[in-house]
Amino acid sequence: MFILSFRLRRSVVAAVFALSLVTALGFFLLAGEGDAIPVFGVPKPPKCKTNEDRVAYLTSLGWEVEPEPVSQTEVLIPKEFDEIYTKYSYLLQSRGFRLDRYKGKTADKYVYLVLNYEGEKGPEEALASLLMRGDTIIGADLSSPRLGGFLQALGEREPAEG
Repeated sequence: MFILSFRLRRSVVAAVFALSLVTALGFFLLAGEGDAIPVFGVPKPPKCKTNEDRVAYLTSLGWEVEPEPVSQTEVLIPKEFDEIYTKYSYLLQSRGFRLDRYKGKTADKYVYLVLNYEGEKGPEEALASLLMRGDTIIGADLSSPRLGGFLQALGEREPAEG
């Protein structure tokens, strides 16, 4: 039979407890009641009641878009995610969106033509999609309509190298 004993200083225990408390409190406050959980370096999107608000949000990220959406549709987020929705949900989580909270609910999808997307070979067509539930953005992505194009979580536009 072996007996192990540890002697911890009160200051170490207090520091670990304080750090745990601050971390838990931070996640609680950051998550709040919003639909996007702020990720370090990713601002929580604003409420968007109008088309102008949505365009202003995209502009604030550095994206120039046509002022009117290319399409506006109502989508049903499935109750059970298949492989595609699971990957899409995971992609959105990198920007703080939690699509899994909306399983079985409807949302409005607004798609805007991006005018300043720079691909590897120069300017190319891209679309910015905002998934809205009321005035709340619950998902946002940037994609290429080309065959074999790309799909990525919508974030701030990186300045072109030059």
